[in-house]
Amino acid sequence: MTQENLPSMDLTYEWGRTAPEQLSKEASSLDTKIFSILVAANIIIGVMVALVGKIRFDLTLVPFSIASIAFLTIFIKSLLSYRTRWLYVCDSPKILEEDYWEREPDETKRIYWEFLKEDFENNLEVVKIKGQTILLTIPLLAIEVISLIVWVLLISY
Repeated sequence: MTQENLPSMDLTYEWGRTAPEQLSKEASSLDTKIFSILVAANIIIGVMVALVGKIRFDLTLVPFSIASIAFLTIFIKSLLSYRTRWLYVCDSPKILEEDYWEREPDETKRIYWEFLKEDFENNLEVVKIKGQTILLTIPLLAIEVISLIVWVLLISY
């Protein structure tokens, strides 16, 4: 591919400039999902605790224990991934003025492009961690629901 066939610096700069912000929005969306899973897990364990009355050391303890372990795992994993590290969107105007005001436009874009790549990589890592949390907590929430159903069936007999 010759140099003329490559996208221009201006075009790629415009495309890449918004990438860290898009990942920041995705991370925010994943935070909402993680929070929803955590709320559902809290409700399920709260229902079980409200209905338990007193702990019986028989077969009903097994699904209650499984639900409790699932809840604790969801709780800990959600808290750890809720804000794993800072998300970067853009620099403040003051920093832009101090660092780039007197540079040539192409030089500024090249330097700023390096910061955009770092910000993108950071935000991508945050999104991956949050995605992994959702992949872990959804099955645990299902286990908690199944444990609740089994537990209710056992205590009703």
